[in-house]
Amino acid sequence: MRTFTSGIVLQNTPFGKNHLLVTLFSPGGLLKFFAKQGLSLNCTYRDALQPLVFGNYTLRGSSAKTRTLIEGEVRYDFPELKQSYSLLHAGGKMIQAVLSSQWNEKPSPELFSLLFNFLYRLHKSQNPDFFAAIFLLKLLQYEGILDLSPSCSLCNTPLIDTTCYRYQGQKLCKKHAPQEAITLDKDEEHILQAIIYAKHFQELLQLADFPIAITEKISFMFETSLHKETHLAQGDRASRTFHMKH
Repeated sequence: MRTFTSGIVLQNTPFGKNHLLVTLFSPGGLLKFFAKQGLSLNCTYRDALQPLVFGNYTLRGSSAKTRTLIEGEVRYDFPELKQSYSLLHAGGKMIQAVLSSQWNEKPSPELFSLLFNFLYRLHKSQNPDFFAAIFLLKLLQYEGILDLSPSCSLCNTPLIDTTCYRYQGQKLCKKHAPQEAITLDKDEEHILQAIIYAKHFQELLQLADFPIAITEKISFMFETSLHKETHLAQGDRASRTFHMKH
């Protein structure tokens, strides 16, 4: 059975002599396929198998076993990201976030659109690391594991315009914050909330240029939340979805 899909190559792994195992992120979720002679200089679709490439792919087989690539073509290769180490590094952080959080062939059309648009706009940011961290925050929002309430997750103590603590997606008061929790002062929490509720990519680009150092804190929030939610249930996400406007 032949299938056709479009997606972004997240990684490729050499397999045997000149072959590749390719991991693709598409609107239908993560999927892997075998590219015979994908490393060979004679492979006509070799460029379409490189990480950070958006392409069209014709595959043979089904989800019961690894699909085989029949044909591939490049649609867009995000050329700006490959001209700067900082941009390439930031793009890699987004790719790793998707690889570590998503399941094989779990439909994620909104997340796919989000990743594509973040990668497409990454070179416009003066602070690519922070812009990549914003993607991690949006991914947590998409998964529905980020507490957006104005009070402590455990005791409902109001936490408006004051220092709060974040751990495994929860928003906590000092009394209930574990030792591993990160501290967010009121300005940092305001920026976090602004990111969460932003509806336009231009807003996110502007927020990424804001002179506040919370990139590492967002990364820690993502890592601890991901560890807790590694086995997320495949439930209805109607209440979790969000829409970004171009």
